[in-house]
Amino acid sequence: MITLKQYLPLVLLIAVWSSCTKPITYKEATDALIKKYDKTDFSLFKQFYIHYQSSGNYPNSKIYFAGVRVKGFNCAPYAVKHSKFIIMELFDISNKLVLQNNCPDYMSDNQIKHMTSAIDEYDFFMIEADSVGNVYIRPYKSNKHVLLRTVPSPQKAILKEFKHYKGRWYIHKSALPKLQSEQ
Repeated sequence: MITLKQYLPLVLLIAVWSSCTKPITYKEATDALIKKYDKTDFSLFKQFYIHYQSSGNYPNSKIYFAGVRVKGFNCAPYAVKHSKFIIMELFDISNKLVLQNNCPDYMSDNQIKHMTSAIDEYDFFMIEADSVGNVYIRPYKSNKHVLLRTVPSPQKAILKEFKHYKGRWYIHKSALPKLQSEQ
């Protein structure tokens, strides 16, 4: 019969270990993301966006919307079902919304596949880049872009909703309370 005394060292070890681990803070997560992606080439997304819509019907499957973000271009996005398995990826790209909007196909399947694989690798909720290379990132579900990585000498108009954070990174003003509540 096993007694409580025999489990005591294990219980103490678990108690000490759990007291030493602390959840990562919003600031730590933001700083880690910036460090990881500060020099990443996001040119694949120039004038495009892609965002996570929902989980798919199968394990490891997701649904994304991908489209063009250019002033004056108002076409619906492509719907993309992406399933990732150990040795392969499956893509189901639908242009149904595009055609319903009386728009021509404006993105190639290869372009959509590359963007989908990239956002899946980055594990962002949304990524978008403008025509000059400023990159807007939503690392989690949010109504606004949370982070902005700018090109050198960005136009002031794009910065009005953001506050400088560090280097060429800006944080959306709506996310500031989370950051400041930890200080």
